[in-house]
Amino acid sequence: MITTTPLAAGIRSLAVGFPKTVRTNDWFRERQPDVFAEFEKKTLAQVFHTRDSNPDSALFDAVMTSYLGDPFRGTRERRVLGPDESQLALESDVAVRAVRAAGLAMEDIDLMLVASFPSEGVGVGNAAYLAKDLELGRPAWNVESTCSGGLASLQMACSLVSTGQYRNVLVVVSCIYSRACDWSDTLTWFLGDGVGAFVVSAMEPGNGLLAVNAISTAETCGAFVYRIENVDGLGYKPIIRSGKSSGRALRDTSSRFVRDACLAAVEKAGMELDDVDVFICNTPLAWYADFFVQALGVSRDKTISTYDRYANIGPALMPVNMHTAATSGLLERGKVALVFTVGTVSTAGAAVMRWGDVAIDPTT
Repeated sequence: MITTTPLAAGIRSLAVGFPKTVRTNDWFRERQPDVFAEFEKKTLAQVFHTRDSNPDSALFDAVMTSYLGDPFRGTRERRVLGPDESQLALESDVAVRAVRAAGLAMEDIDLMLVASFPSEGVGVGNAAYLAKDLELGRPAWNVESTCSGGLASLQMACSLVSTGQYRNVLVVVSCIYSRACDWSDTLTWFLGDGVGAFVVSAMEPGNGLLAVNAISTAETCGAFVYRIENVDGLGYKPIIRSGKSSGRALRDTSSRFVRDACLAAVEKAGMELDDVDVFICNTPLAWYADFFVQALGVSRDKTISTYDRYANIGPALMPVNMHTAATSGLLERGKVALVFTVGTVSTAGAAVMRWGDVAIDPTT
């Protein structure tokens, strides 16, 4: 039954997981020496460069500068699915651990939201398949907003709980870029795989999600594209490629997206930036956390980056970075957190939340 007085709602438990294979930069150096020798002519270097700069990209370019001599643009290692692993199996494992951490059983879950980007198959997302694997027997919906899928799912889940339509919503967020990669294309050198899951339930008043602000990133359409190709002789599948003017589209919009999303979310929460204790942003680039805090004018000590361990894991960055902040002691009960995500060809968004008694599954 829909409530007339909205309930406080927020994250009750959180779990993350990764494939077993750790791929370092040496893997690329050994297997693609010719590509490595001419990296400045290749895709990754062309996307992230500082030529043709303008005032809108000045900060982004300044923070990126120290990485330009590195063919991997600051990437050190990434996790990738092995031949004996599947996205659905990894999602299922993390989902079960999130539900268990919440002190619930799967039958206590009323709804599951799944943001799998890219998903296991073509045309249909993973939600129904994951529900089958979990024997959930409840509705399961796909949510797609590229790298902002986790934040969109959090907003939706909290809205549904706060209005009394569902009690416990399980959110599963995964990114399996490795299955959409042509490893001879240097664009893929900064991509990895990862999964996060969290349960959203009613909270004590004043805790949980306080405000959200989402904005369109439609002006980045074409920055990255997926094409059906056969690059490994194993059959045709979607492969990620750089689009026309991708570097310019990302650099020229990044500062504006950060400020527009975050400042409006803080204002909606009736707060100021100084009231925020912890800033958690997607970290799709080695320099993104530094760029983010400078764009907002806040202390670097108030945020974290997991890029050196996981590289760019798309929508999974949000739960993974929250998990890291919580297990490191940066994010504790009662602290106000601002969570920012940005996705090309979709949305950017910021959420202000007061961290409650969130049960953290320690497994990674």
